[in-house]
Order: sequence, then C-alpha cells, then structure tokens
Amino acid sequence: MPAIRPSRPFVRALELTGWSARSVWGYDPDLECYWAELWRVDSDPAPLARVGVEHLITTVAGLAGAMATVAPVRDDDAYLALTA
Repeated sequence: MPAIRPSRPFVRALELTGWSARSVWGYDPDLECYWAELWRVDSDPAPLARVGVEHLITTVAGLAGAMATVAPVRDDDAYLALTA
C-alpha cells in the first residue's frame, strides 16, 4: 500500500525547547516533501537552521533527523516537536 501524502500545503508551529515560537515546519505538495525553519530565541530575523524543500525530505521522521543534524537537538526531541 503506498504512503498517504497530504494533498495541500501546510505550515505548522514548531515548539522545540531553546527555539523561538517563530520556528515553523510544513509540507510542499508540489515537491512532495517536508521542510522546517528554526529560529533561536535570541536570533536575528533570518532563520538559524533551515531544512528546505531542496532536500526533498519525504517523511516526518526524515525531517526530524535532518533537523537534528542542522540544529543541535536530539532526533527524538525533533520528532516529538513535529508530531505533538
């Protein structure tokens, strides 16, 4: 059975300890991939860590792993932030 993918784009808040409430993640249905932008609590207007659509992350677990790589967080904390 093929994986069910969202058919519409979405953007969700990302609540992750040590990161600003401006941090978000979402889904791009045209490229069929997830993305995330994270801001530190004290950062400037640009995101400090980004996993963009150019990475073609196709699963939420994959996005969590990529977030753990670009932002110094544990992958299970990143996964819980995405699925909470």
